[in-house]
Amino acid sequence: MEFVKYTLEGTSWNTPLLGIVDDLQVCVQGTLCPFYLSAKNKADVEGRKTSFIDMLCCPAEYFTRQQIRKRLDKGFAPGIDMVQVFLCYPCVLCQHTRELKIHRDLAQSSYVPTTLEMGG
Repeated sequence: MEFVKYTLEGTSWNTPLLGIVDDLQVCVQGTLCPFYLSAKNKADVEGRKTSFIDMLCCPAEYFTRQQIRKRLDKGFAPGIDMVQVFLCYPCVLCQHTRELKIHRDLAQSSYVPTTLEMGG
């Protein structure tokens, strides 16, 4: 039987959870309009545009985090994700936005990072 190892940081995120001020535009959006940023993240991870309805029906960030983990191959850490979303929602919200932006930028460039560069 193989056990999954969890760490306090989660699994291989490229941006730190408490790096909320690393991108001031994202920080301001997450602070002043968290419903917009949450809806945008959910739409981004699903590969579609954000709609007004997305903002009215603010998605649960825990489930968005699980989708991001799966899409970006970040491992599975439901307990840590639950605690982080519950205790530091704005930090999690902004981390999602930064992660999705990094991977979108990488996909648009011709550069392919190695496993070591991706934190693996």
